Amino acid sequence: MTVRAARAATLALTAALAGACAAPEADVSGTVIDRYPWHNPATHSEELRLTIRLADGSTMSFRVYDPTYGKCFRGSHYPACKNR
Repeated sequence: MTVRAARAATLALTAALAGACAAPEADVSGTVIDRYPWHNPATHSEELRLTIRLADGSTMSFRVYDPTYGKCFRGSHYPACKNR
């Protein structure tokens, strides 16, 4: 494998892994069942997170920004609660 091919493979893998993570303000809909601040000990930063129940019964947690966190409470429908 050439250096150019190895770099291309590395970039492709990095892009695929980055796309697999839930982005802030996820593009999903469901009912908020939990909201909490999460402290990341590795970076010493805090993230605001929501957990929602999807229509199929599964749950999903993801990071949100301050305005969304302040508007979306337990029992709210996400993403409609973002626009209150």
